Amino acid sequence: MLEKDFLPLNRSVIKRQLIEQIDYFGKGLILFGEANFFKVLTDYGTKICQHVDNFEIDKTMETLKLFPGIINKIKSMDHQLVLS
Repeated sequence: MLEKDFLPLNRSVIKRQLIEQIDYFGKGLILFGEANFFKVLTDYGTKICQHVDNFEIDKTMETLKLFPGIINKIKSMDHQLVLS
């Protein structure tokens, strides 16, 4: 699910840089992280939303670019069921 749904969305929000879409992406990650007990994902989504709320565009973009690494971190935690 993360790679299939969220990774393309991550690429899209980086390309378009629309605040509403970035906020939606961050909130979606928070909800997904909470539902699947992935604190790293919940924290990451919260960080995105905080940057958006504070209008920290540079920090927001830097944080968004970290998403593939977040996926790899979750993979290394051996949660393959969620990633498929």
